[in-house]
Amino acid sequence: MNCCRYTRLHRASPVLVCLLFSAAILGLLPVPQALALGDHTRDGWLIGVGYGYGRGAFTTPSEDRYDFKDGATPQIRFGHMLGRHTSLNLEYSAWMYETGTAETKYRSSLQNLLLAFTWYPGEADNALGGLYVRGATGLAWASLADVDLVDESGHPHTVRKDEAGLGLQMSLGYEFRVTHNAAAGLATGVNWMLIDGDIYDKAAFVPVALSLTLYWD
Repeated sequence: MNCCRYTRLHRASPVLVCLLFSAAILGLLPVPQALALGDHTRDGWLIGVGYGYGRGAFTTPSEDRYDFKDGATPQIRFGHMLGRHTSLNLEYSAWMYETGTAETKYRSSLQNLLLAFTWYPGEADNALGGLYVRGATGLAWASLADVDLVDESGHPHTVRKDEAGLGLQMSLGYEFRVTHNAAAGLATGVNWMLIDGDIYDKAAFVPVALSLTLYWD
C-alpha cells in the first residue's frame, strides 16, 4: 500500500466551491423568491444528482489505516414518495481519490448502491419542510487502480483490484425550493463499508455535497 503515501494532487477548496455554487443559485433568483423559496411540496417520483467533496478512510486486513481528504463525491438517486413525509429511493453514492506522480497515478474509489428510506419531518409550508434524514443499506464495492500513464506500447496501463461487501449510510440534509418541482440542497453524512477483502477490510467516507432534485407526479 505504498501508493497511498504519495503527495495528494491539490484541488480547489471544497468549502469555496460549495459557497460559490450556492451563491450562484441564489443570485439567479428574484429577491422575494430567494428569501421564501416556496413550499416543500413533494409528490410522486423524484430524481436527483449531487456532487461535492469529502474525506475517505479505510483499514486493511492487517489493521493498517489510511486517511485522505478532498476526494470527489458524486451522487445519483431515483425514487418515489410514500406519503408527505417519506420516500423510498435507489441511491448511488461514491468517493473517488487520485494521487501519484506524473508517470504513475493511484486511484482509489469507495462506492455504494443502496436502497434508501428518507424521512421529511417538517410540514411543506414551514422552514422545517426542507429538512430530511436518510438511512440506507445495500451493495458496497471498493477499488484500487495502479495506472502507468506511459508503458512500452505508449498507452496507459492499468492494474485494478475490486472488492465488494455491505454498504450502510446515514445522512442529514436540507433542501431549498427553487421552482415548483425543483429543489437545491446541501447534505452530509457517513457511508460505512464492510468489505473483508484482501486489500480493504472496512472503509468509510463522509461527503459534503450540493444536490439538485426534481419532483413530479
